[in-house]
Amino acid sequence: MDEEIKIIQINVGNSHTALVLALQKAEETKADIILMQEIPKYKGIMPATPNWKQIVDTAPNSTAAILVRHYINPKTVCNRANINHIRLGEVNIINIYASPNDIIGPTLQVIDNAIEMQGKYIVAGDLNCRWPEFTKQIFRERNNELLEFVSEHNLTIANNGTVTLIQQGRETVNNYTFSRNCKIENWRVDEWTPTYSTHRFIEFNIGTSAKIEKKRGKILAN
Repeated sequence: MDEEIKIIQINVGNSHTALVLALQKAEETKADIILMQEIPKYKGIMPATPNWKQIVDTAPNSTAAILVRHYINPKTVCNRANINHIRLGEVNIINIYASPNDIIGPTLQVIDNAIEMQGKYIVAGDLNCRWPEFTKQIFRERNNELLEFVSEHNLTIANNGTVTLIQQGRETVNNYTFSRNCKIENWRVDEWTPTYSTHRFIEFNIGTSAKIEKKRGKILAN
């Protein structure tokens, strides 16, 4: 029987206050993993996160991080400035930040090389892209690249059109959660909890074959 893992994803907008609120949100909801984008830095280093292990590239320009509870010991598959890829049991979790100032092709290529023909995957993050059903804006080339990538890898989108970003009064969907061969449950955008960021919290649950022993403070990842 699969163990349930609760995940939060959030772009904290390079804000230490937003990071603290994300940790607070995780405590309140008993989340096991946080997928974080645009992480804050102090002298080029991400601030400490007590009781959470950081899976983050040490490069000064790193923008993405996965935080996991101290009882979780995933295998780190890939750790780049804007991409983190871990494996927990049979489930691969890929966290992404794709800056609107950069072309998205190279980022998608890294993920393309990481995704195997078979396997369970969660691909999530701030892609700074538009999804056709959720926008009336002009479709850009990067949006088409994302659509092709999702189609090629047979990914399923979890988003339902709920706004994930409010910036200068403009409401959009910028943050996405995709899956393949992995059931996502209770996916939702938290429209009420303050984030001190222009982005909103996304929450969802997944199942994994990894054996979790939270009371004893450890997890065994196959």
